[in-house]
Amino acid sequence: IFNNLICDYLTFSYEIGVDYLSIYETHAGKCADYAALFKTLCKGAGIECARVNNTIHAWNQVVIDGQEYEIDVLWNDGNDRYKYYMISQSVMAQYPSHENWSVKY
Repeated sequence: IFNNLICDYLTFSYEIGVDYLSIYETHAGKCADYAALFKTLCKGAGIECARVNNTIHAWNQVVIDGQEYEIDVLWNDGNDRYKYYMISQSVMAQYPSHENWSVKY
């Protein structure tokens, strides 16, 4: 639900920074904005969620029933909203922009 809500609400933009007011006013953001909004919604719903970063991209990791899954809401914001949804770290790491990352809870 949160993945689809954010995909419907936001449009990708290089010009918008990580600023909740900007997201609200413009309905636009970068990968870090998508990840921050997803993390905030998950936290409010009691879902363990982290923002995952590397030098070029940001996405999320959730823990469901003790299993870690990766979700990239920005990359899901297109024709296939579930391509980067609830996949393993090893599968996500196969994509070049998802290498050498760190987790921030």
